[in-house]
Amino acid sequence: MNAHFRAREHLRPDAVLHDVHAALLADVHPVIRLLRLLERHVPSIARVATEQAAAHVVRHRSVDLLVEAALNDGFGQIVVVGAGYDSRAWRLPGAELATWYEVDRPEMAAIKVAKLGAARLDVDRVRRVPASVHTPAWLVDLERAGWNRHEPSCFVVEGLLHYLDQGRAEALLDELWAGPAPRRVLLSFIEPAMSRRVTPLYRELTRSFGEIPRTFFERETLGAKAAAAGRAWRSWDYPSQIQEFAPGALGRSAGLSQLVGEAR
Repeated sequence: MNAHFRAREHLRPDAVLHDVHAALLADVHPVIRLLRLLERHVPSIARVATEQAAAHVVRHRSVDLLVEAALNDGFGQIVVVGAGYDSRAWRLPGAELATWYEVDRPEMAAIKVAKLGAARLDVDRVRRVPASVHTPAWLVDLERAGWNRHEPSCFVVEGLLHYLDQGRAEALLDELWAGPAPRRVLLSFIEPAMSRRVTPLYRELTRSFGEIPRTFFERETLGAKAAAAGRAWRSWDYPSQIQEFAPGALGRSAGLSQLVGEAR
C-alpha cells in the first residue's frame, strides 16, 4: 500500500516526493482496487484516502532527507530494517557512495527482487539480509552479509515499530543504539494520543489494509531511552514541525501520521 501511495504522489503536479520506482513495486491488491472505485463515488472515502496518502508521503519524504544528510556526512553503511518496498538505494542522490543492507523476511525480499529485476534494475545494488527482527539474531545475519559494526552506520526503521510488541520494540532500539562506531537511527512512531484522535472511518480504512498499529511510545520516552544509551535525540512533530521536510503537503492530511525521530 505504501508503494501505491508513493506512486500516486509521484504523478501529482505538486508532489512533495518523487519515486519513479514506486509504480514497479506497488501491489494491485483487491482492497486497493476497491478503494479506487469508492474514491470516485464516495466523497468521505476520497477525503480519508487522501489523508492517508499524504501522511505516508510526508513521513517518507522526511526520512529521505534524513538519510541524505547521513550520506552527506559520510555514513558508508545504510541498513533499512524491515525494508519492504523501500527504493532509496536506487533513487537518493549519493546512494551509490554507501553500502546498503535491507533486512526483511525472505518471501518479501523475493517478491521485491522479482519486481525490480523485471524492470532491469540492478537488484544487487543492496545486500539482502533474510531475517526477522522479532529476535536479536537478525544482527548476526546482518554481519554475515558483510555489515561491519566498527564502521559508521545509519539505520532506517520506518513504519516498523508499531508492528512489534512493546518489549521487542524496546529491545530492538537497544540493539540499534549500542555499538562502538558512530550510528544514526532514523525511525517513525505513533504516539497513543495521535491514534485516539483519528476518525472511525480513518481507523477502519487503515484496518482494511491490515494496519492495526500498536502505539506505546511517547517522544519523551524515546528521548530518555536514547539519552540512556548515550545518544542525542531529536524528533519532529506533525504537522507543526514536519513542514520543514515537505512544505505544501500539510493541507492534505488531518488524520493519523507518524512522528519522525533521529538518534545519533
